[in-house]
Amino acid sequence: MRNTYHKSGSTLIELLVYMGLLGIFLVTITKVFTGILGARLEVSAYGSVANDSRYVTRRLGYDIQRASNIIQPISYGVGSSLFVVTTPEGQITYSQIGSNLILGRAGNTYRLNTDGVEVRSFVVTKTRKGTHDALNIQLVLDSTTQTDSQLKTRSLDLVYAIR
Repeated sequence: MRNTYHKSGSTLIELLVYMGLLGIFLVTITKVFTGILGARLEVSAYGSVANDSRYVTRRLGYDIQRASNIIQPISYGVGSSLFVVTTPEGQITYSQIGSNLILGRAGNTYRLNTDGVEVRSFVVTKTRKGTHDALNIQLVLDSTTQTDSQLKTRSLDLVYAIR
């Protein structure tokens, strides 16, 4: 008679090879996934700073170029973290409060930077540009998102003359 013993299952060596390959696969997938998340975080941080700097630049330019008078700062060449201009709609105030750039108009205040961006520095100096009063604005925006490399920062040096 013949003994028909069938072996089912895996040997210990096969299980160890399988677990080793599975471990290598999982480590590779984890590294790829964390790399993608890191790149996404960095792009998001850069995009937030870029969008805020574009918005703030356009908003400042719009309000200052429509202004008929610079009320504050009063003196030429003196830096301040606040400026007030008169427009056809009334007075408009820009100031740095904490890490936010604030626009004040008609009794209301509006924060101009988003949650992911903080204002590190906002210095306004009254100057002359030709025959017109002008404002020299130095502004530094930082991303609040810490990436692997560093914080994303944008420094702006703007000059706007009133008409």
